[in-house]
Amino acid sequence: MKNIKKILVIGLVFLMCSSLFYGCGGNEQVGYNAKIINVFLKKSFLENNSVSGMYEYDENLETTETLPKNRTFVITTVIQAEEILERNPEIDFAQKDLIIYIYSSYNEIKHSLKQISFANGDLKIDVLVTCRSRSEEPKPIQKYLAIELDKIEFHNVCVKHYQKNISY
Repeated sequence: MKNIKKILVIGLVFLMCSSLFYGCGGNEQVGYNAKIINVFLKKSFLENNSVSGMYEYDENLETTETLPKNRTFVITTVIQAEEILERNPEIDFAQKDLIIYIYSSYNEIKHSLKQISFANGDLKIDVLVTCRSRSEEPKPIQKYLAIELDKIEFHNVCVKHYQKNISY
């Protein structure tokens, strides 16, 4: 009887410890089968859609204050994708949409989808961007995310990114 209790206690402790780590890693299910995918935007598209704080394409920019902090594009057809992407991803645009979000960041090491909500025709996407902290602040560069998700009918889309700094 003591052995059975001992095995049950060890098993219970193991289950409790393993449940602490379940789901870690930034792959949380956020709804609408949304996921960040790898795409390559055309350089001309990026140059024509600069954002504030960006130095990658023109190091001589004294200020980018007149530019928006970010830009969001909704791609719903293959024709639109061909205009901005170097090569088209394998997306069935009859079933899926592609959201392109352009922003500026520095020392970025990873990003993950945190939440997607849909209400009254408004689609809201929250992204967590993890960056390395440094003693000297480097100049931010233009970054972008491509988010593939189920096709839903929305009027507005708002992508917000939250930055988390970690030391190294």
